[in-house]
Amino acid sequence: MIPLLESLQLPLSPRLRDICGTLEQNPMAVLRADPGSGKSTLIPLGLMAFRAETPAPSVPAKPPGKIIVLEPRRAAAAGIAGRMAELIGEAPGERVGYSVRMERKLSSETRIEVLTEGLFIRRIQNDPGLAGVSAVILDEFHERSANTDLALAMLLDLRRLGSNIGILVMSATMDAPRVAEFMACAAPPGENSVPVIDVPGRTFPVEVYYRSLPGNISPGAACAAALPAILEQAERDRDDLPSVLVFLPGKGEIETVRRSLSGQGLSGKYRVQILHGSLPLGEQRAVVTGTGPGRIILATNVAETGITVPGINLVVDSGLVRLERFHIPSGMNRLCLEPASLQSADQRAGRAGRVEPGTCVRLWRENDPRPKETPCEILRTGLSSLVLECCIWGCRQPGDLPWLDPPPETAWAKALETLADLGAIDREFNPTPKGRRMVSLGLEPSLGVLCFSAAEKNAPVLGAVLAALLSERDGAGLREDADIRRRLELLRTEPETPWARGVYRLARDILHRLGFTGHVRWTPAAEADSGEFLGRAFPGRICRLQASGKYRFVSGREAAVSGGLNGEPWLVAAEVDAGERSGRIRLAAPLSEESALEVLGKYLSEDKELYWKGLKPRVRITRRAGRISLGEQERPAAQAEAAEGLSLLLIREGLGILPWDDGNPPARNLLCRIRFYVSRPDLAMQDTWTDETLAAEAAQWLGPFFEAGGKNKTGPAVSGTILRDALLARLGWDRAAELGQGVPEYFTLPGGRKKRIDYCSGEPVVSMRVQDAFGLSGDTRIMGVPVLFRLLSPADRPVQITNDLPGFWAGSYKDVRKDMKGRYPKHHWPENPGTGE
Repeated sequence: MIPLLESLQLPLSPRLRDICGTLEQNPMAVLRADPGSGKSTLIPLGLMAFRAETPAPSVPAKPPGKIIVLEPRRAAAAGIAGRMAELIGEAPGERVGYSVRMERKLSSETRIEVLTEGLFIRRIQNDPGLAGVSAVILDEFHERSANTDLALAMLLDLRRLGSNIGILVMSATMDAPRVAEFMACAAPPGENSVPVIDVPGRTFPVEVYYRSLPGNISPGAACAAALPAILEQAERDRDDLPSVLVFLPGKGEIETVRRSLSGQGLSGKYRVQILHGSLPLGEQRAVVTGTGPGRIILATNVAETGITVPGINLVVDSGLVRLERFHIPSGMNRLCLEPASLQSADQRAGRAGRVEPGTCVRLWRENDPRPKETPCEILRTGLSSLVLECCIWGCRQPGDLPWLDPPPETAWAKALETLADLGAIDREFNPTPKGRRMVSLGLEPSLGVLCFSAAEKNAPVLGAVLAALLSERDGAGLREDADIRRRLELLRTEPETPWARGVYRLARDILHRLGFTGHVRWTPAAEADSGEFLGRAFPGRICRLQASGKYRFVSGREAAVSGGLNGEPWLVAAEVDAGERSGRIRLAAPLSEESALEVLGKYLSEDKELYWKGLKPRVRITRRAGRISLGEQERPAAQAEAAEGLSLLLIREGLGILPWDDGNPPARNLLCRIRFYVSRPDLAMQDTWTDETLAAEAAQWLGPFFEAGGKNKTGPAVSGTILRDALLARLGWDRAAELGQGVPEYFTLPGGRKKRIDYCSGEPVVSMRVQDAFGLSGDTRIMGVPVLFRLLSPADRPVQITNDLPGFWAGSYKDVRKDMKGRYPKHHWPENPGTGE
């Protein structure tokens, strides 16, 4: 067979025998070969033939077994297997076969099996020894899906555990030396060399032109506007119509360009075809097997590698790509429109030079900044599926496996949290029986929960159909209506569309794995439960309508929804783009508040906020599910609640808001007496009675005396009486007794009446009429401080202020007496006031 392969005149053909010998001599190797070199077909066939045709003594003993080739996409896996089978004159399923989801062509004679990376992960989990397999080839490694990195990590882990399985990594654009060095470092002792084999490709020259587009219109519209002139120029340069491959970032832009071409009459001149990953496999095959000039293929980056579109001589590259990036706070992926990397741009341009000299028109300026390569999936997307696979493999943290690029620890931790919420792992991160069942379905963990939840409610068919619908992406053509029930309706009423057939096929596969063998049928009434099942699968994507018209998730993120769902109180967003600030819900279903809150149990909480209306404490209770507000209630504050917030109130508003002047006697006078009392140097207590200290410690001294809202719960929480009792309690009963004796509240007049002593100025002050002081002659002091007398006229106007009554009587009283006697002749004004005579 090797002579046959060498005769194909592909760039790799002359070196095939040497390369196969190198691969047989080395358990691990890296092969970098340019596009068009034939690596995906010749290497597996060459290895199979080399082992069959080379005499055994000339090579080390190798275990007989199958060669597994991993491809990132279903269409690529089936196409490459078909091409290999064709080269050796067989049909797929004989010596060369393939396995993709819901399609398999294998036999007992199969020596080369091409399969997608996801199926390989399932294979190696079920059979860690990979019995009957001698080598695994990871093709198109530069695409670096999460499953690609996981597959390589698992294979390297097997070799560390003693397996002698061969590993070959192949790509056209990867950093081969870096990959080889990594593999050598991860190899078991004694295997410290991983050869790098470099094979130039057979490509024709591609002329690259740059054509910048206006930035004020959408990418799809800009590309649609540029295409007619590009096609016209290509037609002038050729004898026939060009075969054109247009790279666009997504299905929306593809549809925009398709409509534009149809509107300009170009769809009659050219055959316009579309190519993206959500197309059924049969439709993808129809595109990649088509031939002849005059084709315009509108494609996403699915056409960059793996899938070869024949006959292309003109590439039009929008220079854009949509990448999923995981937003850890929200637990959602954001679909980001970004410049395609230089690596991708080279891959795209190379598609124009496979069979003849070609042209690539790049729709950007040549000096526009671009990343060198596309970041691998493991560094930018959610990791729930990968982490669950690792837990089943026996790894609990990123460092337990050899990674070319280790998964981010934050994303890993978020995945563990999600898996625990879904019941897929226990507290020690061991997979639960439920978690193992999830991976057996071949679905994302959340979709596994969806199927189980529906099955528990005797609705396995609806659960399987919902999971299949979400797995196959949205092909219903309802871009402006996010209601998932509309998709279910289309599946029921139009089951023969290509999209519906794909969903039904996958649903049947899921039901088979669940052990259900009935027909895939459900009633319209059953669709009402869609929201409940989806809510259990995606609890973090339950959202509530806000006054703004957007929907808020438990993370606090908000998103808008279009179509008939807009206005529903509660939704669960099965597909949502988190966006930079505000996202867009792409697929959702309504659910009742009861169902939403049942699922959101772990997120439920109550926030209590104490606020004051004057001195009336109130509590505002806000119920929340995460950062979704569920409503507010108000009630009078309990004593303990009000006491807790009292210090903050007094620090903010000051002690002046308290009713110091209420009651008889007012509490203000007691505070002043206490402050005068604690000013004694021997007590050293003055600083403990300042406004600042009293405010900061209010919860301790005033809180216990609170009557929150008064006895009827409607009045102020603090009265003058409460203040007096609280102040005396803070002082302590022993010191209160000293206060009563040493700092009297009243001054007794000669006639027996009492006057309140005012201590608020820091010294004792007694205000009284001059006549009330007649008979006072001694030195009057409190705590050694002279009492200051404010003497008033019969009309209560100030006459004299003195702390020395004997001196006043002996001195200026004579002038005061003369003046008062003239003003108030009816009053008694004795000549000897000290005795009152």
